[in-house]
Amino acid sequence: MPVLFPKVRLKKAVLTTPTAPTILSITNTSNTLTVYFYPPEGNGGTSITNYEFSVNNGSTFTARSPASVTNPIVITGLANGTVYPVRIRAVNSVGAGSQSNAMNGTPAALPVPLAFWNMEGVPPNNQTDNSGNERTLSYAVMIVDATSVAGKIGNAVSFNATDLPFNMGEGARYYTQSWGVDVENDFSMSVWMRTRNFSSYSHIIGAPFQNGFYIGANETENTFNLFNGTVFGITAPTVAANTWVHYVFIRSGNILLLYANNTLVGSVDITGESFPNASVFSVGGGEYNEYYYDGDIDALGFWNAALNADQVAYLYNSGTGRQWPLN
Repeated sequence: MPVLFPKVRLKKAVLTTPTAPTILSITNTSNTLTVYFYPPEGNGGTSITNYEFSVNNGSTFTARSPASVTNPIVITGLANGTVYPVRIRAVNSVGAGSQSNAMNGTPAALPVPLAFWNMEGVPPNNQTDNSGNERTLSYAVMIVDATSVAGKIGNAVSFNATDLPFNMGEGARYYTQSWGVDVENDFSMSVWMRTRNFSSYSHIIGAPFQNGFYIGANETENTFNLFNGTVFGITAPTVAANTWVHYVFIRSGNILLLYANNTLVGSVDITGESFPNASVFSVGGGEYNEYYYDGDIDALGFWNAALNADQVAYLYNSGTGRQWPLN
């Protein structure tokens, strides 16, 4: 007699929507947010086919197009300077899953600066670090004061040095003892300069003389340098006195780059070289009240990052320049 077995009913798996992914970080670039995330722990029993993102804290979502499950999610077409509360969610054949955590992103044309001075303070007042990073430039004078003049953007500081033997001179300078620029790694400096007197050496911007980073004026041009016992520098093209020029000096990996008025004018390979970092930093003259500058400085900023050509062009702004807020 045959053995009869009870019928076994196989229970069909119930598919659901995915669980929530987790946003780990957001990178801000011009008009763009790049969202890095951890995928959902559960896919709902079927493969994730796409992700959706929200830039209004989950009120509405937009599907990635074309569909993609790659990491990160790049969101474009946003307004620089606007804070966007971002959420994401995964999608499978059942539908959209649970929302992620929220994280704010703010698109920006430029990375966050280490310091930026609009140079709007009227000497002998100090120059406020407009970036909010509290690197105030303090004022010091040797007989001849600096003044405030019409600048490239708003006002500028005019350093009115007089020449004496050995270029010691009389003049004024600004300084900080918490500069913070790391010249051993990527950095960038942007400044508008209008030099009146190229006839003698000036220590325009930088660390103490022959200690890392400095900009000088020498005879007919401005020079941009790193120093470690040997000068590794780029000489800017000769310009007429009393001419505003926008300079951006960059270390990108092992290459120094100099832009003048949005044109790359020189580069130097510094592979294998090491340079000293200094906390003290001066504008308008040397640390020891010497080598004063005869010219004007406006919109001075530093980044511990290498700006790219598009960012240099953004700062140049077709020759009209930018001051804080930059984005």
